Amino acid sequence: MVRFGRALPKICRIRSASNLNLLILIFIVIVCLICINKTLVEKKSQNISDLTSTILTAAKGGSFLDYIAIESPDDHLWQTNCGGNINIINKRVLLLKNGIISGYFLNAKQTGEVDVENVIGQAEKDEFVTVEKEFIRVPCEDVTFPKLDVKSGYIHLIESIDVTGPDNYYGTTFHRSSEQFVIIIERKDYANVYWTMVELYNAFLTVRMFLRDPKQTCVFLLDVHPKGKLDEIWEMVFGNVVKVKDIKNHEWNFKNLVFGIDRYSGPITTELESLPFISEFQQTIYHANGIITPTKKPCSLGKQYLNITLILRHDYVAHARNPTGKIKRKLANEGEIISHIKSAIPSTKLTAVQLEDLSMKNQVELIYHTDIMIGVHGAGLGHVTLMRPDTGLIELFPTSYFLFRNRHFEDLAGWVGVHYYSWYNRDIFFSDLELMYVSPKTIEQLIKEMAARICSSGSRS
Repeated sequence: MVRFGRALPKICRIRSASNLNLLILIFIVIVCLICINKTLVEKKSQNISDLTSTILTAAKGGSFLDYIAIESPDDHLWQTNCGGNINIINKRVLLLKNGIISGYFLNAKQTGEVDVENVIGQAEKDEFVTVEKEFIRVPCEDVTFPKLDVKSGYIHLIESIDVTGPDNYYGTTFHRSSEQFVIIIERKDYANVYWTMVELYNAFLTVRMFLRDPKQTCVFLLDVHPKGKLDEIWEMVFGNVVKVKDIKNHEWNFKNLVFGIDRYSGPITTELESLPFISEFQQTIYHANGIITPTKKPCSLGKQYLNITLILRHDYVAHARNPTGKIKRKLANEGEIISHIKSAIPSTKLTAVQLEDLSMKNQVELIYHTDIMIGVHGAGLGHVTLMRPDTGLIELFPTSYFLFRNRHFEDLAGWVGVHYYSWYNRDIFFSDLELMYVSPKTIEQLIKEMAARICSSGSRS
C-alpha cells in the first residue's frame, strides 16, 4: 500500500500565477519520468538471467520451485570436461572436482579483518584480491586446457583455472584439505545489509542446488574488506568460513568446488515470483541463534503488546571512502516520533535502534521478535528477510523516490509473507534527501492500520 504525506507541517506554497507554467512543466516532467521508469522496470522483469532459466528448467514437479535437480551430469544442461573434473551447467554454474587451491598465486594488499578506522582512504580496489594462472588446478586427461564457455560475475577468478595431466597431478597431503563442499564467494559489499542478504542467500541457494547441507559447506571469501558486524552472519549459515589470511601462502585440496551465484544473477535481483528455500534460509539463521519458533498467539492492538521496531539512521563510519560517516535519509524528528508513539499507543513495545550498535546475534533476535518494523528507505530494511510471516514493514520514502520507485524491500517483504506499506513525502518543494520530517500522527496512523491488517490476517506468530 502506497501512502503520501507532507514533509513539514509548515511549508510555504508557491501560489502566484507567474509560477503556473513552472508547475505545469514540473508535472509533465514527472509524468514522463514515471513512464520511462515503468518501461525500464517492465524490460528488466522480462530480462530473466540465464541462471534463472536454469532454475526454471531444472524445476521438477511440486507447487514450489525445486531446482536441486542439477545433481546429474546426464541432464542436457550439463557439460563435462576433464573426465568429470570440470562441469558447466547451462553456461552459468561451474563445478570443479578433485583439485587444489593454491594461495601462492593469490595477491592482496591487505589480509582483511582490520578495523575500518585503520584503512581510511583505502581505494576500493584494494579490498579485492587478484589471482594468477594456477590459483586453481584440476587434473585433466587432456593437458590442453578446455575452453570454458561460462558466463559468471566470477569470470576473473575462473580464468585462473589451470589443468595438469593425471600422471603429474598430486594433491598435497602436508597442507590443508577440505572434505566439505566448497563454494567461492567474492563479496561486493560488507556493510550493506540488503546486498549482504542477497549474496548470502545466493550462496545458500547454490549449495542447496547441489543437494548439499550448508552446515557441511566451506565458504571461501575471496575479498579483504575491513571487519564488519555482518561478517558474523556468514558463520551462522555455513559450517566453515575461510578468509584470505587462511588461503594466502597455503594450498587447499578440495573434492567439490563451485563458484557461487553472483550478486546480479540470483532470483532476488531477477525478480522471480517466489524465492526457493527462503523459509529454510530463515530457519537456518534462527536456529544458529537458538531461536525456536513459538506457538501462535491471538493478536490485538488493544489487548496485547505488539513489538514495534523503529530503525534509526545516524552518521557512522562504515566504509574507508566515507571518513566522515555522513549518511542521508535521516528522520529530522525521531525524538518527537518516539515520544508520541509511546504516549499515543501504550499497548505497544517500541524499540528505537540504530542496528549498527548491536551485534549480529542481537540484530537477528530483535528482528525475529518484531511485529511491525518502520524505517526510512535504507539498507537496514533488508532485515525484513528475517521477519516472521504475517508481520509488517512500513517504509518511509523521500520525495524523489516517488519518481523512480525502489521495490527492493517491498519485494523481499512479499517473498517472506510480510505485509507492506509505503509512505512517500509528496512535497516537491522541500529537499529532504538528508533530513526528512514525518508527522508523528502519520506514523501513529500507519502503525494502527498495519496492526489491524496483521491481526485480521490470522493469528499472531
